[in-house]
Amino acid sequence: MYLYGAEPISIQKSGSFERLHNLSVAGRTSDIDIVNKLGPSDKILRLGSLGVSHQMQNIRNHKKIGFTLVEIMIVVLIIGILLAVAIPSFVQARESSRAKACVANLKQIDSAKQQWAMDQKAGSTASPGSTDLSPTYIRTYPTEPEGGSYTVNSIASVPTCSIGANATNPSLSHTLQ
Repeated sequence: MYLYGAEPISIQKSGSFERLHNLSVAGRTSDIDIVNKLGPSDKILRLGSLGVSHQMQNIRNHKKIGFTLVEIMIVVLIIGILLAVAIPSFVQARESSRAKACVANLKQIDSAKQQWAMDQKAGSTASPGSTDLSPTYIRTYPTEPEGGSYTVNSIASVPTCSIGANATNPSLSHTLQ
């Protein structure tokens, strides 16, 4: 048996491998392993010290490193879908919490106003100011979470917020009921 003008070679069999000894290609001597994978007609050559095996392993190893562009695009698409679903929920939750904080502040102002009216023995038409309520009945006068302002009004009416009612979604209203 000759390969590229090489000298005749000897064959050793051990299990599913056949080792070809003293193969000479381009002045270099090497051994070749022929692996019987599928059958006698399907053989895979592994060239040991000729350098071909090392190059093939490098090519094979480079394919296993990192992610393909398709895999990265799928991950980005999934993250985009999750964000598209999550962001409206976060915005709704933030608006809802601001409206609830505003209603809680209006309740504090109304309670302080009622206590002021009882202490002052004021009638239903009396209207205290924020300075009348702040140091004694409310520790610090509340601020509106969205930057609006509160109006105390008279004792007979409830305090109001400058943001007001939300006609489309009543749970986001800044009104005391």
